Amino acid sequence: MSPKYRKGQKVQVYSPGQQIIRVIAEVRPIGETWEYSLLKPDTGELCCVYFGSSGSKVDWQLERWLHPYSGN
Repeated sequence: MSPKYRKGQKVQVYSPGQQIIRVIAEVRPIGETWEYSLLKPDTGELCCVYFGSSGSKVDWQLERWLHPYSGN
C-alpha cells in the first residue's frame, strides 16, 4: 500500500479545537502504515507534535493523525 501523503504536501494534524497545518518533510513505512516528519509551513523548520494532556512530543507522526488540507 502506498502512503496517503507525499513529500511537500500540506496536511492538517489532528488536534481538537485547533487547526495545525504542516508540510510533509519525509515519509517512511512502519509496519503496514506510514509515518511522516513534518515542517512548519512558514519557516520550513522540522517540528515536533506535542500532546497537551501528557506533555509528550513525537518527531514522526502516524498517518492516521493527519488529514488532507484543502486551504491555500
